[in-house]
Amino acid sequence: MKKSTAQQINLQFITSGLKAIYSHDSVIALHCLSWPIQEWIERQRSNDWPTAATIQDIVKRGCHVVPVAHATSHNPNIEWRYSFSLAELILANEIPYYTRKTYIMFKLLCKKHLDNDFPLKTYYLKTILFWCCEEYSTLFMDDKKTLIVKVGNIAEKLDRLIERLLNSVLKQELYSYFIRTNNLFDSIDSEYFSASKIKTIIKKIEYLKQNPMRILFKTILKHNKLDYCLPFYFNIRRIFKPVLKHLYNDANDTTLKRDCELVIEQLSISLFLEAKPYIGRKLLQTIWYTFLERLPINDLETGNLITEHDYCSLVYNQCQKSLLDKMIHVQEELLDYFTSTNDDTNSSQNIILLRSLGYLHYIKSCSSTEENRNIELNYFRKAFQGALETRINSEAQQIRCYLAYALYLCQLERYEEALVLLKTVVKFEYHLFNKDFITIYSIHKPIHSKDIQHLLHIYNAINISTKTYILYLLCRAYKYTNRYIEGCQGLINLIQHIDEIKDFHIGQYLLGQLCFLYGEIERAYRIFIVNLRNEYDLSSIFDPSKTMVIFKASLAITTFL
Repeated sequence: MKKSTAQQINLQFITSGLKAIYSHDSVIALHCLSWPIQEWIERQRSNDWPTAATIQDIVKRGCHVVPVAHATSHNPNIEWRYSFSLAELILANEIPYYTRKTYIMFKLLCKKHLDNDFPLKTYYLKTILFWCCEEYSTLFMDDKKTLIVKVGNIAEKLDRLIERLLNSVLKQELYSYFIRTNNLFDSIDSEYFSASKIKTIIKKIEYLKQNPMRILFKTILKHNKLDYCLPFYFNIRRIFKPVLKHLYNDANDTTLKRDCELVIEQLSISLFLEAKPYIGRKLLQTIWYTFLERLPINDLETGNLITEHDYCSLVYNQCQKSLLDKMIHVQEELLDYFTSTNDDTNSSQNIILLRSLGYLHYIKSCSSTEENRNIELNYFRKAFQGALETRINSEAQQIRCYLAYALYLCQLERYEEALVLLKTVVKFEYHLFNKDFITIYSIHKPIHSKDIQHLLHIYNAINISTKTYILYLLCRAYKYTNRYIEGCQGLINLIQHIDEIKDFHIGQYLLGQLCFLYGEIERAYRIFIVNLRNEYDLSSIFDPSKTMVIFKASLAITTFL
């Protein structure tokens, strides 16, 4: 029988409004009902990975043989090879999330830094991962530990993986995880193990072991995206602040300190480009923590405003006038990372990116010529329609998507279209609808109504009930489409909702603005007075001890009017 090789099949299709490519290898295989390697079953393991139950499950399922010969075989036409793909899949599903993240980092580092000097197949790297999981299971199987421990373990896991690779290349031995007597490196051309080649690759692996973060940062920053392999879901200040604090205390090491600051600045910009400006700003604050810590506690908001201004300035200075185009390009590329699957995390990320893209095209349209404006608005509509079509089990994300699209349509004065979306979303049967809140930051002022913009002139951010905002927009849309009766009913619904969730600050303020819009001037004044008394805890509106507070609040109200 002739040797058969794997055939790669690429399928391109549209899913949830996005172009996706699904690639897999197809090869002829025969199922072996009996497990061929007794040693793997009886292997002495100091730690409990894989568990006895997992081993039993793998053995029960068996393995396969495929018509693929060894690279140095003298009888390639009749030689077959064991395949443990099914067993590998079972083991991979048992590896914790943060260990998988570490493996992705390890794989990226090896492919970018070593691939030109040594034929490192993905299978070799996966074998190293399995050996490390078995030999250091206490470290690698850390899913039951606290998040802080998991974060701290990432660097140590990465070090163990690189160390294992280094030793394997030094000894020219990497044994199959399932067949301990099978050296996978035997199939590599001998020229790669010449003295000069080995010396070069060892030197590169040692450099990689000493500088993994520098190489990783250099790789990802080259493309202005994080590739979602870094652990930025954690408390960023907790991770970076101690490092910088140590560097600031060491006055002699100014070069290293500045290098770290530059890396953090660049990572911050990458987060900004990936539609994560809030996280990017928090990361950047770690550089300025010495200044922020000198501020009085009651000036923390001032500190946040300062860093927000500096952050936007930094991003603008780095990217200059091409910022919008660059952000759009990066976020369109990132959509390829989150093609629609059954995984809610991916689908949620799709929706967030599509909403962000819609926002960027909307902002770009505001400063474009008439012809380009129509092009940008067309992209804006496509992005939001794609977000609406993305299937996801998270009702909260669906609601936010409808709200965001309706918000932009209101800004474009397309109230009829906005009404359709708002009337649809307000009927959503979501058991946590009344408890769902969104945070609006001052950097997002341009996309909100003037009522919200006035608040964001005073506050750096506001927290508002999602349903309150939807009912508020619904009342505005009714007014601007001359549906007075429906608008009055909408006001009643809003009042009932505000009373139900006790939203006596932002909700009351928006209700007062709607009363002005509907010509109910006296009612609006009464609502504002009640709002003031609730916010400042005034027993009497004429309390002389609160004169300055009342003056400032009255000034704010007249500004709104």
